[in-house]
Amino acid sequence: MKWSEILNYIEKEESPSLKFISRVYHEDDLGPAVTALANTRGGKIFIGIDTINCHLIGTDLDRKSIENICKNSCTPDINAQIDIVSRNEKNIICITIPEGDSKPYFYEKKCYTLENKQSVENKQSVTAPFTTDNKSLEPDIAVNNTKKINETRNETIKKTKLLNKDTSPGNDSSGQEESKEDKVISENINDLHDINHRQKKALEYLIKNKSIRNKTYRELFGVSHKTAHLEFIDMVSRGYIIVNGSGRSTCYIYNPDRGKQISFPFS
Repeated sequence: MKWSEILNYIEKEESPSLKFISRVYHEDDLGPAVTALANTRGGKIFIGIDTINCHLIGTDLDRKSIENICKNSCTPDINAQIDIVSRNEKNIICITIPEGDSKPYFYEKKCYTLENKQSVENKQSVTAPFTTDNKSLEPDIAVNNTKKINETRNETIKKTKLLNKDTSPGNDSSGQEESKEDKVISENINDLHDINHRQKKALEYLIKNKSIRNKTYRELFGVSHKTAHLEFIDMVSRGYIIVNGSGRSTCYIYNPDRGKQISFPFS
């Protein structure tokens, strides 16, 4: 799994089949979620990302520890796929849980299922045939998909207007072709291999606009506030940009030292 794939899943955070755990202090922080997904439709668990504060925390857990939970603490065994992704010297773990063929599954002799996106103990499974109301999850998914379609359409319109902003009538650059200097800078940015295409476009945006905000990033690329924040923090940690201001006035500007390496025209 790649970091770009993780960002895509962060965009889908409201899905019942996705769970984000910032830190795991004990098996009990993970075991119920593993069995809850196995007892319903399966899904993914990401460890080391704080989606509330949009921070990349990382985790010290290793593959063996997670396998021990899935195979020794869960009954029957759960054959989970474990991916470890390194980003900014921190490890993010993705656990893919298949929908189980031997339901019900138990963690420490307790059965868990999903209810309102939370892992809750299903005590009825001990004395009654095991059932899960998977259909109850469908309306939320349908609503979320419709919402995303509408958001994507609106963001595309905003993106088009924003990208055309610098060449609109009344702008000093209207009707002018891209300068040779800007073209060289864009080519240098495209040669960068440690950031994604959105981050490269954001750096190009900074060539003309000098600063960029989270809201602008979201409108340009149709991503969530959390994804924009994570990608900004990634660029800050790599030295391409620096944070300017705080709170609602926060924006991101060139890092002069790193910018010189990619020929940014600093004023």
